[in-house]
Amino acid sequence: MDEFLALINHPEMPWAIAIAILCIALLFWLRFSWLIRGIERQLQVLNRHFHQLDPQLFAQQFQDINQQLRNNKLTARQWHNFQQTLLPPRQSGEPYWYTVAPGYYFNEHSLIAANINLRLYQAIPNILVGIGIWFTFIGLVAALWFASQGVAAEDIVQAQTALKQLLHAATFKFVTSIAGLLASILFSWAEKARLHRLHQQLETFNQHLEACLLLYTAERISALQLQEAQKQNQQLNQLSTNWQSLLQPLEQQIKQGLQQLTEQMGSMNHAALQDLIESFAKQMQGLAGDELRQLAGTLKQLALSLETFQQRFEQTGNGMEQHVSNAAQQLQQVQNALGQNETGFLYQLNHLTQGLQDSAALLQNASAPLEQTAENFNHSLHQLNQLVLQLQETGTHLNQSSVTAAQALQQGSESVGRVWQQYEGHFMQVDESMAKVFKELVHGLDQYRHQVEAFTGQLDQSLSQGVQSLNGVIVELVEAVEDLHAQSRRQKTDNA
Repeated sequence: MDEFLALINHPEMPWAIAIAILCIALLFWLRFSWLIRGIERQLQVLNRHFHQLDPQLFAQQFQDINQQLRNNKLTARQWHNFQQTLLPPRQSGEPYWYTVAPGYYFNEHSLIAANINLRLYQAIPNILVGIGIWFTFIGLVAALWFASQGVAAEDIVQAQTALKQLLHAATFKFVTSIAGLLASILFSWAEKARLHRLHQQLETFNQHLEACLLLYTAERISALQLQEAQKQNQQLNQLSTNWQSLLQPLEQQIKQGLQQLTEQMGSMNHAALQDLIESFAKQMQGLAGDELRQLAGTLKQLALSLETFQQRFEQTGNGMEQHVSNAAQQLQQVQNALGQNETGFLYQLNHLTQGLQDSAALLQNASAPLEQTAENFNHSLHQLNQLVLQLQETGTHLNQSSVTAAQALQQGSESVGRVWQQYEGHFMQVDESMAKVFKELVHGLDQYRHQVEAFTGQLDQSLSQGVQSLNGVIVELVEAVEDLHAQSRRQKTDNA
């Protein structure tokens, strides 16, 4: 014990301990600075890379950036977590969206504290102060131990000398405390300054990362929904207003096809009938007299009637073409009806041709079967009348189809109007609900303010009443004390 205290009480020991404290602080600082420097280098590289990016370039180079951050030991884990909150672009060329701020993942706790024991380095200043004070007290104990032996001596000179040595030793023992405080102050200042620079680098990284992304907030969602609703509204308006313009190309194609079909049918029928009638007329002129000439004239009139029927048929086709819609079902019905009519018409013409050929053969044999030929002509005319009726029925079907198409278009327009009214009513309800909510909030705040004001007023009144009551009590106490003092004086006077 005496040897240890003698070593501590050595005059050069406080200086050695002070130098040791400063060296310990320097070693811890070098270690801390080396660790911080490694993190700063990685953040500087990332900041230089992200400083040159914008949202479009970030989206284009996302795969390379993702691989770079995943391979970085400092940011690998936090980037994996942050990537889960990113929303990819819906189309090429659009930026990425983030739903959580990057600072939530890239901060002091996740990047710095995970790689450096910050608690230890933040406690170093306290440890240095504690070491300095501890050696100071040990030195004081050693000085007092040896000084107590000299003070207890019988020689006064020896006692005074021991006391002077005690004071001198105690003065130097505080060198360790001073060294500990100095090392603590310097280390704390340097450590805070270095961490501040590192925080700036980290904040710069978060700012660059936020600049490369777009924040996806509730307001942004509402704005996107409003844009989509406006686009749908525009599309519905265009669908309702430009419906006729969209049908014009198809209607023109249908019209051209019907015209070509009508022209082909007319030319074929006209040529066939003309040839048949001319050949038949020539044969009849050679075989019979005036009756045959009259029959030829009748056949020519029949040809003229057929030409008139063809013109009417063409006019009917032109009128029908103006009312044809673009509906696939109605067009198919029209085509089927025309096909059936064409088949029936050709069948009737073939039948008429066969009858005329039979009549010509009979007229060549004898004149008696002319009546039967006339009957055949009457039958053919009757069949032609039936064909006209069928064509009229076809026109009726076409008119019904056009009416049905018009009704379908009208129903589509009404449906579009109802949808738009529903959208408008929905947005009106949302606006009214928001207005009601804000009104209720304002009303609640007003009620809360009135209640607070009333409570404050009541509190002021209660305090004023309490102060007044307290003043009254104090006055009464003062008066009672004065009365007691006066009574005591009177008693003393009476006793005297």
